[in-house]
Amino acid sequence: MSDERTPEQKRRDRIKDKQRSFRSLAMTAPGQLILRDLANFCYAHESTVTGAPVDPNLVLVLEGRRQVWNRIQQYLKLTEDEVWALSQGARQ
Repeated sequence: MSDERTPEQKRRDRIKDKQRSFRSLAMTAPGQLILRDLANFCYAHESTVTGAPVDPNLVLVLEGRRQVWNRIQQYLKLTEDEVWALSQGARQ
């Protein structure tokens, strides 16, 4: 049996599968524990500009962590169509 989906359809299906996986994990007790830990580690609820004087390299590292948190949140909060649209914009 051949797969007649286009490359774009296959990519969209992979994105939907990732979103379902993120959401199913987030609904479990271990998933909630992981998300709480990541929220803290990724500076989800506080400024990444810390200390005085400000270390620009540290700020860059912490902003990278925040990007990871934001990506996870995209998969958890957005609809499949919204995640797909964002992924398309990232490719352009």
